[in-house]
Amino acid sequence: MEGKFVLDTDACDNGIGAVLSQIQNGEEKVIAYASKTLNNAQRKYCTTYKELLAIVSFVKHFRHYLWGRPFKVRTDHASLIWLKNFKDPEGILARWITILETFDYALEHRKGSLHSNADGLSRRPHRKCVRTDCPDCTNESLLVSNILREDLLCNWVLWSQWESIEIRNGLLFYQFHSEIGEEKLVLVAPKEMRDKIFSELHEKRTAGHMGRDKTLDSIRRRFYWPGMSSDIACWVKQCNLCARCKRGPGIGKAPLQQSLVGSPFDRIGIDIVGPCPITQDGNEYMIVVQDYFTKWTEVYPVVRHNALTVADKLATQFFCRFGLPSQIHSDQGREFESDLFANLCSLFGIEKTRTCPYRPQSDGLVERMNRTLKQMLDIGRNDWDDHIPYLLMAFRATIQDSIGVSPHKMMFGRDMQCPIDIIAGVPTQNKSETCPVQYIEWLKYTLDLTYSFANENLKKAANRQKKHYDRGVKPRSFSEGDFAWRWYPPRANIKFGLGWIGPYLIKRKITSVTYQIQRDPKSKDIVVHVDHLKPYNGRKYLKSGKFKMNKLKTSLFMMIRKR
Repeated sequence: MEGKFVLDTDACDNGIGAVLSQIQNGEEKVIAYASKTLNNAQRKYCTTYKELLAIVSFVKHFRHYLWGRPFKVRTDHASLIWLKNFKDPEGILARWITILETFDYALEHRKGSLHSNADGLSRRPHRKCVRTDCPDCTNESLLVSNILREDLLCNWVLWSQWESIEIRNGLLFYQFHSEIGEEKLVLVAPKEMRDKIFSELHEKRTAGHMGRDKTLDSIRRRFYWPGMSSDIACWVKQCNLCARCKRGPGIGKAPLQQSLVGSPFDRIGIDIVGPCPITQDGNEYMIVVQDYFTKWTEVYPVVRHNALTVADKLATQFFCRFGLPSQIHSDQGREFESDLFANLCSLFGIEKTRTCPYRPQSDGLVERMNRTLKQMLDIGRNDWDDHIPYLLMAFRATIQDSIGVSPHKMMFGRDMQCPIDIIAGVPTQNKSETCPVQYIEWLKYTLDLTYSFANENLKKAANRQKKHYDRGVKPRSFSEGDFAWRWYPPRANIKFGLGWIGPYLIKRKITSVTYQIQRDPKSKDIVVHVDHLKPYNGRKYLKSGKFKMNKLKTSLFMMIRKR
């Protein structure tokens, strides 16, 4: 290139600018313009440092023109004339001077009134400047252009990406680069359109309610706006249908809650098993009652399992034989939640507790006994009620892992004498006392040892169970007034049934793992386990989870889509 280069630089509070010119045939001809916005740290520089930053930045920017050639740098800041004579520079000033020393340049001061070319480039564009679209150059309505300008020209994130932005017919487009290297222009979407875009590409039947990553990929191949990744992640999280379709709560979300007992019939559990094959006596159900401490179990075959039948069996056969328990625990079956059963407990001063809906773990002892009974009764299903006494005998004589002794030993202080003991002639290990007083003392001593041994084993078993159950727990907690989804297992015959329903209002925290919730002001309160709840992240102002767009926004979207 012929002719000497001239670099005019200037700085202001928010930016720096430069004009590169060349002397051609005795006249200065502009070669290039440049400008740059200062970051927060650079805006704190003093005026001299800002002016020097402008020189260093644009000398580097135009180095392919200036390297190895003498050129002139003009500035309206007279203090920079001392630059080459500065002694012992330090810090950033030393680095800047080192950079400039690699170039062959001369500094020249020029009055500010003559330096308007670089001065204008250094100033930030006015945020409220008026832009008029030529009607002959656009077929887009002024409505669309105005909405885009209101939302996006004030967004400074877009200014940092200005090289990737194009304006066509009053609309902003972003240069999108796909993972396979494909380039295409996508519309920079205003705020008014974004909800509708998400609805079209996530909620509609043709969108399929895909996950966060797939929804993001589908949208960004068509539209762009700053912060779209976080917006889409939030919207997918708030999608009601997606929340309802997710898998169930799993097991072990909340720590295991245990209730230990220390004496016989302090607490009993009761449950109904059936319907079973109808026997000759017409029995179709079993009432199972089990003591939590001794593991002693009673089973009553019945024709029906209404509240009257259950209360009668419990009062006339269990209470009259073993006495009254302190507490009865059951599920939320209708027979146990009836007024008759409640009055029975109230009459005898018995505390009634219950499990949460669809939470059989809360009555795990009786549920495990039910499974054992079903397995044992498989050998005689058509006359299962005739086999129950013998099966109970076998169960009562068997040592239970949790207590280390048999239920019979816990009840009577001695091992059960079974038929094999008599046939084999095994001598009894039970102490023979002729004096009733001595026998009572021996029985008391034996039961004390047995109960102490059983209590130790119960504690060890409880600790072992809790340690195993609590591995990987993820506790959840809710406050009064929160909204939550409730897990309701889909019916077995509905393959595509949704498990999460709601949202429900959290009305009260009963314990660390149980909550009282309500679907709507007119519905009945229910108590559920925290494992059957998860936070509701949906948009509170939407009743159906669908976006409602007014005519203006809908017509805007249709207008853009037709382009």
